[in-house]
Amino acid sequence: MYTSPFTVIAAISLFMLFKDMQIKNRAVSAMINFFAPASFSVFLIHYNPLVFLYIMKHFTFLNDLNGILMTVCILFSAVIMFLVLGTADHIRILIFRLLKINERSEKLLDMTVNKLKSMRRK
Repeated sequence: MYTSPFTVIAAISLFMLFKDMQIKNRAVSAMINFFAPASFSVFLIHYNPLVFLYIMKHFTFLNDLNGILMTVCILFSAVIMFLVLGTADHIRILIFRLLKINERSEKLLDMTVNKLKSMRRK
């Protein structure tokens, strides 16, 4: 799906277009900084087979619309999904901070590495 040469060329082109862009508007910059960390999570959630099948099943009515209306509906749906899933990811981040998941996982990793090192020495 994402291995087409045209998709790869489009992705590289978009990256090159935006990599040196300077955003001076504080509101736009704040919005980008708020949602940028959630982008990968949004991708993972919507590409999950269960979510993907749900979307494909419930959005088939778009095939019956004319081209312009279909485009508007798809773009609107994409924006809504990104906002909802991005907000859900920010809630997940807050919960992880409250429960100190990162610190606990680092401690667990350190303990595991130390245990493996001690086992290796024996």
